[in-house]
Amino acid sequence: MWKNGTRWVYSITYDEGCAALLDHALPVHRRYGVPGHVAVLASQIGVPRNVPGSSYHGMMILSADEIHSLRAEGWGVSCHSMTHASITPGNAHYEVVKSRAVLEEMLGIAVPLFCVPGSNDCYPASLAGGTQT
Repeated sequence: MWKNGTRWVYSITYDEGCAALLDHALPVHRRYGVPGHVAVLASQIGVPRNVPGSSYHGMMILSADEIHSLRAEGWGVSCHSMTHASITPGNAHYEVVKSRAVLEEMLGIAVPLFCVPGSNDCYPASLAGGTQT
């Protein structure tokens, strides 16, 4: 069972955690009383996005304080890796496990969900490191 005894839930998730969602998406969520969810890169909280080739490259990413404000409004937070690299056996600990620890330390909350960068096809379940994908 989920919140308020519901049998199923849904979520509108914003990958990357661009601060622009505060001006564009948050007002819509507030208007309809529906919280959202943000998936953030642990190494890029409160700084311009640094993923060359990405359409979001250079956009400002939410700060820890902004993420806390969203949480206070009922929003969820998940980890989207450390650097947005494809997950491989060689980098899984850093991109999944370490990024989760960094994010939990920075935010002071449990972050049990992981949003795979790219696609689930490049993410074997055996690499989950205790997270839910």
